[in-house]
Amino acid sequence: MPHASNPPLAHRRVSSRSASVKGHVARGRVSPGARRRPPLALVAVSIAALAFGAAQAQSGAATEADPPIVAIHYEDLLAGEARYIDLFVPPPLVPWHEFTYAAEGCLSAQGVHEGPPEKVLIVRFAVPEVGPCATRVDLLFGNGTTSWAASAVVVVNRLPELAPLDTLEPWFRSDRINLPGGPDARPAVLLLMGLTNTEAEPLEILGFGNDQAFAMAVGKVYRYDPATFAGRYADLMSHGTPFEPTVLQPGESAHFAMVLDPQQRMPAGAGTLTARPVAILALAGEQRTLQFPRMSTAWGVELP
Repeated sequence: MPHASNPPLAHRRVSSRSASVKGHVARGRVSPGARRRPPLALVAVSIAALAFGAAQAQSGAATEADPPIVAIHYEDLLAGEARYIDLFVPPPLVPWHEFTYAAEGCLSAQGVHEGPPEKVLIVRFAVPEVGPCATRVDLLFGNGTTSWAASAVVVVNRLPELAPLDTLEPWFRSDRINLPGGPDARPAVLLLMGLTNTEAEPLEILGFGNDQAFAMAVGKVYRYDPATFAGRYADLMSHGTPFEPTVLQPGESAHFAMVLDPQQRMPAGAGTLTARPVAILALAGEQRTLQFPRMSTAWGVELP
């Protein structure tokens, strides 16, 4: 997706879906104001407040003061990687003509890509080259007389310079899982990830780029045994164990599961989740990194 080459813009407005030109990239200048990076120790606290402090609304009756969270983006970036991320924004399931967004703190907006009506909007941001970034993006859709407000939570962690472990092939996929509450309860998003130690010596999984922020933004991480997990929430609660540093002997595998928003605080109509964790490993006394594939999932709207 192209991004604007002129200075970043913190407040953008995009034309309606009926515009004759699609794939429009908004351009402008940065709004003045200092940009502050939250220290690493405060990221988890910030996410607790940003992601779920105002996420009680469950429908399009959101207000600008209390918008529901409709998009979550978590990404671990290695030192030296590109300083851009793409946030997938689900449009509301009502007619709209204008889209305005405001990003504060550690994000610098670069532009908006607008595709077909049934697909997400893509907002590109530049992120810090050093340290973590945890913030909220305010979203506002309007049709001239009324408006629909929502928000997105973005967590980006710039990791220290560590050598990658390229010999392993981790996997990462999404599914759906039924939650307690009867047949009418809507399924939650289930994230499954794992890896096998193909090295000739023990491998320790120390954690991910920011374990606390990952749990706050995406969900609690459980280690599970595929033999005792048949895809049911009860299986995970009965047999899964919360993540802790794990040693894998040569040939052993580890499987991890996360349930997104088991309290169902995100709206049911449309939403997106993007996650790209990086595991921190220890091999022969040396810390290494392992990138998991970037994974995006959506409901009520299509991805690009």
